[in-house]
Amino acid sequence: MARTNEHTSWRETGKSTGKPLDSAWVRAAIPVAEIRVNANAAAFLDGPRARKVPKQVTDAVQNYFLTANANTCGAFATSRANDAMIASARADMADLSTVTRTKSSFGQT
Repeated sequence: MARTNEHTSWRETGKSTGKPLDSAWVRAAIPVAEIRVNANAAAFLDGPRARKVPKQVTDAVQNYFLTANANTCGAFATSRANDAMIASARADMADLSTVTRTKSSFGQT
């Protein structure tokens, strides 16, 4: 999977771009960062939970539940979509690590 966003280019090279973190980009990408308390920007430091993920992650999870939430290896369209999503996630994980596609696992094994 090609990574074209300059904020993630370190994944391809393993090296920092040397650019400072664009906090406005981070706040725009992570919906919880837009929450204001008494009209002030708030920082929630209680640990990375589901609400502290980029919008792309919540969109992907929503898409999964709407289109592919099914048992694996079934004869249904949603099962095939689920199997394809798992295969894609394993391929992406292999791209980011030294783990091969067949050795990565998500959820129960």
